[in-house]
Parts: sequence; C-alpha cells; structure tokens
Amino acid sequence: MKLAIISDIHGNYEALKAVLLDIKKNGVNTVIFLGDLVLKGPEPQAVFDALKTLEPLCWLKGNTELWLSSKRTTSDTNCSSLNEIDIYRKYALKNLSSESIAFLLNCPTEKTLTLKNHNILCVHGSPRSIVEGLSSNTDIKTLKTLTQNLKEDIILCGHTHIPFIKNIDKKTIFNPGSVGCPYDGKNSASYGIMNIENSSVNFCTRRITYPFEKIIRIANNKNFPNANHYNQLIIKGKKI
Repeated sequence: MKLAIISDIHGNYEALKAVLLDIKKNGVNTVIFLGDLVLKGPEPQAVFDALKTLEPLCWLKGNTELWLSSKRTTSDTNCSSLNEIDIYRKYALKNLSSESIAFLLNCPTEKTLTLKNHNILCVHGSPRSIVEGLSSNTDIKTLKTLTQNLKEDIILCGHTHIPFIKNIDKKTIFNPGSVGCPYDGKNSASYGIMNIENSSVNFCTRRITYPFEKIIRIANNKNFPNANHYNQLIIKGKKI
C-alpha cells in the first residue's frame, strides 16, 4: 500500500501540479495532507480545488488555516505581527469561495489512522502543538518526551518545510518537507511516499522540479502581498 504524504503547499499551484503528476507516475492513489494549504501563496482557490479532487484520506488544518478565523495570534514563527497575518488573511479571503473557507476551518488539527495494523498519528507541527516543528535540530530528549506516551507507531508531521525522518524507541517520525515553499535551500517541491507492506513501512522523500518562474509571475500579476519577499523565498528555497 503506497500513500503520498504532502504538506505545506501554501497556495503554490504550480508546485502542486508537478507533485500530483509525480504521484500519479508512481502509481499512488491515496493522499495524506498535513496542513497549510492556501495562505501565504498567490493561488489559494486553485490548490484547494486540486486537493479536493484527490479526496485525501486525511486532510488537516495547519497553523496558517487558523489565520482564516478572526481569532489569530502571533504565536506562529512565520509572521512577526498581527498586521502581517491580516494582510495574508485578507488576500486569501478575497480569493477563496465561502464554501472553501468553511471547509478549511472545519478540518481537524490531528488525526489517527490505522492501516495494515499500523497506527499513524497525523499532525501539522508536533503531537503537542500545531506550531512546534520537528527537525534534525530537535534534541533526542524532546523527541522521546513527545512520543513516549503515544499509542501510534508512526508520526507524520509538517510545518518546518524541511524533510526529516527519525526512528526513536520503535517509533518513526516522518516530515515530507514542503510542496510549495521549501526551506532547505532547494527550490524543488518536496513530498513523501510511505509504502506499507505487512509489518514493514518504508519512507522516501521525492524532490520535484517545477516552473517556479511561473508562480513568481502569477504572484506579481495578482499583486500578491509582499511579492518581492515571496519571490525570493521561492527562488532560494529557504527563509530570508
């Protein structure tokens, strides 16, 4: 059983299209989505519609989906002020249907799946916080604390925009990276494939090139907020 693990699309339809083509080429029919679909990107409705057609087995709400609500905070590390959040929120609300907004706000923030006797916890950030990222920089003590009381043997997470896999105390943590806005210095879209065969589970990270120049043109043509900053994020593939 093969599943595509995707996260952090952030309104980048060009990157998502390339990933969906690769998913199809790999014969994968089931998708798990870990959140951050529409905000901080120029094509929110297009990515929503594309994901909806896939009927994901799991569709989570990420921290930027929380921005669609009027109840928002600066606890998110990707924005420095409520004013900045407001700018992205207004763009998304203007470019999404009311039905799409309602759907996104009603998505869960975590979900447990049982597939072929494997219990899988799907979260956006970490098991304890939607804005806590897990990466190679997370110390072992923290990872042990986060996983020791979980019934699940697999934890799927996103948020950091950097691929990551770690086996700890017979549990596996897997982060597929970001489809729409990677932060590991590569401007290719990142997603993961999880292959379950009886008792064994294998993971791989896929890096897919796409015409990032096109999403930059779209951002400029649509007067996307802070377009220059967005363009540099896309080109450099890392926080700036």
